[in-house]
Amino acid sequence: MYFCYKIQTIPRISRMNRTVTTGDWMLPTRVQDEYVMIILNVGHLYLQENNRQVCLKRGDVVTLRPGTVYQSYRPGSCDYYFIHLNGESFEELDCAEHVSVHQIIAQNQTMAFKCDPLNDELYEKSMLFLPKEMHIRDEQLMERIGSSMQRAIQACASRELNYKLVCSLKFLEILSELSASFAKQVLKEDTDGRSRALLHTTERTQKIIDLLYREYPNKITGNSISRELDMNFDYLNRIFKQQMGVTIFEYLNIVRITKARELMIDGSQKLYEIAAATGFCDEYHFSKAFKKMIGCSPRHYLNRKAASGQ
Repeated sequence: MYFCYKIQTIPRISRMNRTVTTGDWMLPTRVQDEYVMIILNVGHLYLQENNRQVCLKRGDVVTLRPGTVYQSYRPGSCDYYFIHLNGESFEELDCAEHVSVHQIIAQNQTMAFKCDPLNDELYEKSMLFLPKEMHIRDEQLMERIGSSMQRAIQACASRELNYKLVCSLKFLEILSELSASFAKQVLKEDTDGRSRALLHTTERTQKIIDLLYREYPNKITGNSISRELDMNFDYLNRIFKQQMGVTIFEYLNIVRITKARELMIDGSQKLYEIAAATGFCDEYHFSKAFKKMIGCSPRHYLNRKAASGQ
């Protein structure tokens, strides 16, 4: 069982807190009409969910569905975080086949690379995707989750202004980190050849994109990319286009035009200055590339923005 959070809505948190117990403690029988996420911090929680028993230890995360009967099946001491959220928060996916999980992860990653950062496309299409149960191996991630939880708990305890929104936003931070961690775990641990290939392609694509965003104001060539990443450029270009649907230099133009649009919206530089700042050799080549990608000249784009009040 997998859960996909609907990111178009703000999570509605009813309770978000930490429980620290002694050795003879047992979780009483409970039935919730909400989702309940439990994150084990220290010790062991002997959890019975309906008729299934599981021992949770540090780093274990489990999400209980609405209507689930849960309790302890034996006493124990533990320290855990819990989050109760609205019963309509998740879309439930029963895609036990690994290929389906991998396809979702790959599509989500490619979408993050390809979507225009200046519009709201990612809000409509991104998926925060995680399994019903997972284990966190990264201690730094556990520390970040602990910090987010403590901030939310503090806001609730003091009833500070907008404390519910603080809880919602901190939960989204946690969920985003868990989703990213799960994606990495799936691709690294699976023995399927396609999964390993997908992982390698995604990692190399990420390195190329990092390079392009770092060096876009400067002259970039196939040789400079090859030297920087210590790989054959034709090979890199081939796997990049396989995942992104465009070549490396086509994507570089996307990066440069996106950065140019940001500078144009700021309105503090002239077009020839923007062209130079974003890696174009002159204003003519900048205007030509801009019109090809956006469908209008930079000046027309600026006039349109001014008319719309943006």
